[in-house]
Amino acid sequence: MLEALADWNPWWTGGRVPPELLGRARQLTARADELLSFREVKSITGLRRSGKSTLLYQFIDHLLVKGGISPRRILLVNFEDPVLSSRTLGEVFNDYQARINPETKPYIFLDEVHRCKDWVPFLRKAYDLRHLEQAFITDSSSKFVRAEYAGILTGREVNVSVPPLSFGEYLQWKGLDGAGPRTGQQSNRVRHALEQYLRWGGLPEVVLMDSDTKRKILLENYLADIVHRDVVERHGVDYHKVRELVDFLASNPGALFSPRKYNRTSGLSLETLDRYLHYLSEVFLVELVPRFAHSLRAQQVAPKKVYLTDTGFFG
Repeated sequence: MLEALADWNPWWTGGRVPPELLGRARQLTARADELLSFREVKSITGLRRSGKSTLLYQFIDHLLVKGGISPRRILLVNFEDPVLSSRTLGEVFNDYQARINPETKPYIFLDEVHRCKDWVPFLRKAYDLRHLEQAFITDSSSKFVRAEYAGILTGREVNVSVPPLSFGEYLQWKGLDGAGPRTGQQSNRVRHALEQYLRWGGLPEVVLMDSDTKRKILLENYLADIVHRDVVERHGVDYHKVRELVDFLASNPGALFSPRKYNRTSGLSLETLDRYLHYLSEVFLVELVPRFAHSLRAQQVAPKKVYLTDTGFFG
């Protein structure tokens, strides 16, 4: 197990986060000092591949460089590693403390925490006994963090949502964020950037791809991965039925969605359809936008507009 931990914590030997893990800075990167000023557990949630793990690495590098924290005081546990996910968090932590950092309170970063069954009682006890300096957790589902999270905190939830890149961030990554008046050529470049952003979305790795073919393949892989790993594996539902629903929503962005009409063509019961939409919303893949009405009842019964959260997924 220690070998697996060493693989995920290269700063123990190198003293810094390797450059290839740091990615590019985002607006959230600048919030490191603000978040570290809170003692409470920090939860980082968002769509799979939106940049949560990269943000963890950036916060870790901030601690190493600006905070002067000893590398061995920082523990990252990625629970998508089968070696680590097969152990309890208590076992992982005890082995780390005994062999890597026996004397000081650590900063711990738990990635994809839903794969660890005992993270809630572990963090509650560790915080009550003040065994930890700071803790950050990430997950690709709002349910698996927020439903149990409130029991750990003492009155305040420190939650960071990591969406795809905003158009402003996209322009920064493309070197087009200069302030002041733009020339005609610069304006044309911004318009072209907007077309590309609307076509391919703002997921970081997709933005950095150098061809449309690669972007298309990556987006398809992402969508299949989100449906399979974040919905099907967690809830035990039918992959093809969920995927058919996602593909339908992707091909009708912003349209009013009538569950009864879809029920007649898909064969899904209204109850099952409602559950599927709820699951997709939990993993940040879709957003349901109610029709405005002064009556709450009218809002609830009216058809909603449904959007996939990244335009790259639109059909």
